[in-house]
Amino acid sequence: MPAQKAGMPPKMGCTRRRAPEDGLHDTAHHGRPTLPRDRLRVEVPPARSLPLPKASSLDEVIVPGDTSAYIRACTNEHHEATVTVSSARTGALGAKMEVAVTRSAVIFDLDGTLTRPYLDFDAIRKEAGIESGPILEAMAAMNDARRRRVEKILQDHERRAADNATLYDGAVEVLAELGRRGHPLAVLTRNARSTALHVLTKHGLHVDTLRTREDGAIKPSPEPVLSICAELGTEPEESWLVGDHLMDMKTGLAAGTHTVLMIGEKPLPVFADQAEHVIRKLSELLTIIPRS
Repeated sequence: MPAQKAGMPPKMGCTRRRAPEDGLHDTAHHGRPTLPRDRLRVEVPPARSLPLPKASSLDEVIVPGDTSAYIRACTNEHHEATVTVSSARTGALGAKMEVAVTRSAVIFDLDGTLTRPYLDFDAIRKEAGIESGPILEAMAAMNDARRRRVEKILQDHERRAADNATLYDGAVEVLAELGRRGHPLAVLTRNARSTALHVLTKHGLHVDTLRTREDGAIKPSPEPVLSICAELGTEPEESWLVGDHLMDMKTGLAAGTHTVLMIGEKPLPVFADQAEHVIRKLSELLTIIPRS
């Protein structure tokens, strides 16, 4: 390895080396996949006075110096990694350190994002006597009797639509791959819980947590995203919100997440510039979102 130039900061670098393939990943409690037991090539100081880095993935656990070493790490349920450093030259145990690994959640809207759009909001508004605007916000301003009547109309429409909902291509496979890569997964929807669970169960979509309108604040408030990240042990600024509506983008921006606008076959909307990324296929997420 080239000698470090005088007066220059230590060179930082990291190259992944795979452990023997066994097809297995560690699993934290609640069945969430954790980072695989991979070997990473890093540089450590000759004196092994190791810092305690924070990284968004084990690929980023890098320590300056000019002595080659290997580390082996695995995360526990608190998303912390215990890293053992051994000398690559002698094989002697070098040191141990605790590394806080920042994992990134991927939070999906449901209708129009994982599924093709299945709710006819104009029909719901017409039957409910709502002239325009978001339905849930209109309901919040109604008296109790009218709100109960409109809630039943909304639930009836959601139930029928959920029965006929179809997935966008690759939805099951993309969620599975993101999970294998170590991302906790969530669905955040303004639908009723019963509707969302019906769609997820019917189509075999597996996520770590589900947030619906019965669970407190709803989009476009950032609160549900912040709550999901806290539950999953992830940082909002490292996480991703994927949705098809301006409301999704506003939610992600307010919470500080990365944002992805899923438009499928629809024309590019006027609010597309508020998204960090715009995709037409869910499979594009696998090239946009880095490994956790």
